[in-house]
Amino acid sequence: MAKFIAGFSSLGSAAGDLFASKGYKQQAKGFQKAAALSRETAVLAGVAGEIQAVRTKREAYKVIGGQKADVAGAGFAASGSALDLLRGSTAEAALDLALTATQTSITVKGYEAEAESYKAQGEAAASQGKSSFISGVFKAAVGIGSLFLSDRRFKRDIKRIGFATNGLSIYSYRYAWGWKTRIGFIAQQVAARNPHAVVKLFGVLFVNYKEATRG
Repeated sequence: MAKFIAGFSSLGSAAGDLFASKGYKQQAKGFQKAAALSRETAVLAGVAGEIQAVRTKREAYKVIGGQKADVAGAGFAASGSALDLLRGSTAEAALDLALTATQTSITVKGYEAEAESYKAQGEAAASQGKSSFISGVFKAAVGIGSLFLSDRRFKRDIKRIGFATNGLSIYSYRYAWGWKTRIGFIAQQVAARNPHAVVKLFGVLFVNYKEATRG
């Protein structure tokens, strides 16, 4: 009875982790979309800044051109106070352009930083989702009992070290997230020889070792 209760509890906990995994995946997608929008907005802000710079230049040329025309129309030489006026207008136009460029740069960098922040949050959510998924699958295996994670996709440093009495290859390996060396089968190989010994939980392959080692 106690074993049944423990197994049922593991299945319940597994369901919670797998549900959380889906939530994290949705969060990751949301952050990815937000990052893309921020990058697009940064580009648009840059374009808007360029347009504003062109408008500022155009207005400056109109003012300076009008001043030159007024000076010429009045019969004054471009010297003295007239020259000072033109220089002042030119300096003011240059200042306006510099301010426009600075503001554009600040805006663009702000959106780019926002995009990087969303990207980092998306990666963190994706990582949490993966961890939660793996945890859920493990707990589901515990709840069902007698199953071991043997999917090749989750293993690294795989080396064949011998054979079982029924001819199945035995390997040493490490799980992708761990450092401890383990010994066992590869689910994909077991499935080819004895498919009844392999169980697929949420897309991940587990092996019932008792069933797999039968002749």
